[in-house]
Order: sequence, then structure tokens, then C-alpha cells
Amino acid sequence: MSQAQQKVEFVYATLVRRIRTGFWRTGEVIPAEIDLASEFRCSRGTVNRAVSRLAKEGWVERRTRAGTRVVPPKPIAQPGAGGHRKGGGGGTWAFIYPNLRHEGIARVVAGFQGAAAAAGQPTRMLTTGVDFGRESEMIARLGEGGRAGGGEVRGIVVYPVIASAEDHLYYMQTILACPLPVVLAEVNLPGVGRPVVMADGIHAGREATRHLLAQGVRRIGFLANYGWVPMVRDRYLGYRQAMEEAGAGVTEAGPAQRVRLDVRMRPKFDDPISEPEVLAREYLEAHPDLEAVVCGDDFLAHGCLRVARQLGWPVPGRLRVIGIDGLRSLPATRPALTCYRVPFERIGAEAFTLLRQVAEAGMSVAARCPSERCVRGELVVRRSG
Repeated sequence: MSQAQQKVEFVYATLVRRIRTGFWRTGEVIPAEIDLASEFRCSRGTVNRAVSRLAKEGWVERRTRAGTRVVPPKPIAQPGAGGHRKGGGGGTWAFIYPNLRHEGIARVVAGFQGAAAAAGQPTRMLTTGVDFGRESEMIARLGEGGRAGGGEVRGIVVYPVIASAEDHLYYMQTILACPLPVVLAEVNLPGVGRPVVMADGIHAGREATRHLLAQGVRRIGFLANYGWVPMVRDRYLGYRQAMEEAGAGVTEAGPAQRVRLDVRMRPKFDDPISEPEVLAREYLEAHPDLEAVVCGDDFLAHGCLRVARQLGWPVPGRLRVIGIDGLRSLPATRPALTCYRVPFERIGAEAFTLLRQVAEAGMSVAARCPSERCVRGELVVRRSG
């Protein structure tokens, strides 16, 4: 997609969101194209293309000398039973996710499927690999046609794939433009007006750090990759909150030097510890005075344990390590890893329940007050920390 087309998509998605959320109400005249061009810092032609698409899709009506007016939403004609009707029972519920090779994702998917089966509702599971472009395209395709594999789709749960900050904006545009109910799982995208069900990252980071502080440890660090993603930031903020409560606030002169929020995230499913081990080595060698580290996930915790062993640092004597996630598929460690266990299945189940509620309430209601459900886990104390 060219840069010019991306700008058209961004303007279009923003205008759709304003209409859908009631910022512009039915019958209201939206600003003139020249004013919108000034707001979005783009050409009038870009705005014209976006507004033309709105008119073609039935969001607005253009009248000479009367301006562009928001029109009442028209019912979407779909083959078969009316799955989009409020209270209707027809249609399927789709889940778009990267793949099942990551245990956490697989367990979220299992929770979604289990909740749907218990409710007697059909589902459509759509996997995309780790290609955000493919996932974005799939969301757009379902939004345009409302069908997947021959079944009408009433709503979508999405586990976002965003490998870099550069992909973030385009992905948000896709979510904003989708006319179907969408619920995000695990990865929150603030600003898109869509509900999310995710692990309580602040609770996870706080509980792990408090546990270390209770043992008299003070030089505690925090290590994470994928550091610009909200769920990782939440885990860091939990760590920071606990440190400040203990009088060890994260400042430039102190604990901030022991924080690393790396932006890298290139999963290797055949050797998932390889990149975390590289990051762990860089981090531990840079902080030889470290007493403990809270890791943003279990992979990094495993990497820290490997590197500590190679450096000759006894765990937990010389270094304490805590992970977050509680993945069952990773190999056993020596010593056994203390971790915060995330209830992934519950996240998937609650995402399905929330999606049905959004479909029942209607898109405009959900968009005005998107729900953010944080699911708490528990700290499992073992030998490493």
C-alpha cells in the first residue's frame, strides 16, 4: 500500500469512528473537505477520496450546497439468517490469531472455543502466522463481507500481531474501519474504541516485585522485550509501583538504570529462548550488582537462568529471577522458576462472552464506553526467586 493510500485509509477510518461513536450524529453536517484537509494535514483530494468511500458505503450523503450529512445506518443485507440482528442467534463468531505454536495463544484459543461450545455457539478459527499484514487483511475482508468459510460472522475476537511500532498505526486503522463487533485479546490497542480482555499486567509486575522486596532484596531490575506494547508496559508499571511503595522509586539515579524495555521481538518457534538469552546476557553483564530481576515473560526468565549459570552466578544465592506467564511447555529449570501464572484460558472465555455482549448492545454503545477487562493470575513461588 502506497503512502498516499495509507493516508486515505487513515482519514477514512477516523471519519468512520467519529460517526460510529456518535461524535457526528445522524443528520449532522460534517466539516467541509477543506477544513478536514487542514485538520489531517493532507490534500483536499485525499479527503475527497475518503469521503467518497463513506458515501458509497452509506455512512454519509453528499448534497450540492448543502454539505455532507450523516445518514441513518442501513441494515446490512446478508444471505441466510440475520446473524447481525440484536438478539439474533444465527451466524458464527470468528477468532483471528497468529498460530498455536505459542502456548499462551493456544490456551486463549482453547478458552474461547470452550466457552463457545458451552453456549452452543458455532465458531470460525482463522490463523495468520506472524504476518500482521495478513491478519489485517483478514479483518478487513470479514468486515466487508461478514462471512468466513461460508458462514455469516457476527463478531470477531482478535489476538493482534504487531511486530513493530511501524505496523501499529496501519493495524489500528484496520480495526477502526471494521464494521463488525471486535474484541481484542491480550494485546490492547488504546484509542481504537474496542473492548479488550487481557492479563492484569500491573498486578503481575507488582506481585512479583513485592515478593522479592519481602525477602529484603533492594537492587531489583526489570527486563522485557516488545517493550512498547501496552501489556508489557503494564507489567513494568506494576514493578515500578511496588518499588515506589518500598521507597525505592524508579529514578535516573537509581533503579531506572536497572530497567530495560527492549523493542525487539522476533519469535523463533524452533528455539524460543535464543533471542531472550541474547537480551539476558546483554542485561546481566551490564548490571553486575543486580540482586534480582523481574522478567516481562517466562522466555526472558529462562534466558536469565541460562546466562546466570554461564556467568557462575548461583540462583537464588547471587541472583533471584521471576518470570511472568507460567507457561507449561517450557523445559524444567534448575532451580525451578518462580513465576506469575496467567489464566490464559479464562482470557479466551471472557473474550467470547464479551463479544456476544457487544453484539447484543450494538456497536455505538460499545464504542462510546469500551470495556477493558483485566484478568488476574497468581504468583507461584518456587526456588528461583
